[in-house]
Amino acid sequence: MTLPGTMLAPDNSSPPDPTSYVTRLRSYFSSLPPMHPRDQSIPSHVPLGIDKWTFVFVRDDSVKGPLVFPYKRPFRVLSRTPKTFSLDINSRTETVSVDRLKRAHFEVSTPFDDTPNTPTFDPLQPTTHPPTYAPLTTPSPTHPPSTPQLNTNTP
Repeated sequence: MTLPGTMLAPDNSSPPDPTSYVTRLRSYFSSLPPMHPRDQSIPSHVPLGIDKWTFVFVRDDSVKGPLVFPYKRPFRVLSRTPKTFSLDINSRTETVSVDRLKRAHFEVSTPFDDTPNTPTFDPLQPTTHPPTYAPLTTPSPTHPPSTPQLNTNTP
């Protein structure tokens, strides 16, 4: 039976000299060509129509718990540059990077018109014509109810 350690020939050489090892490392690394730096010009994404934004949300990068909205309330845009916006935050002008902003969309309010476009049936109001579910015949006249007498006797 052969053990894995016995398959290799024993190394009877002495450990390498540290000074010669360092000399060989220096010569090896000096022969390597220099590395070119990585291209750092990563194009940034700028949303279309950013020059027309009037209100924006500002992303809060702090650590938050679950189900917490990552953006703070909408703030008014005072001025803008290609990479920053000046915002009115708590009556102070603060400059914020475009990367932390999100457009605030507002619903266009329309004046409320409470007049109905079509006539509606109101059961509490008298109608000028009978509703479609009313009988076509008129009921027979009944005697008017007698007026109640007021009790003037005081005990």
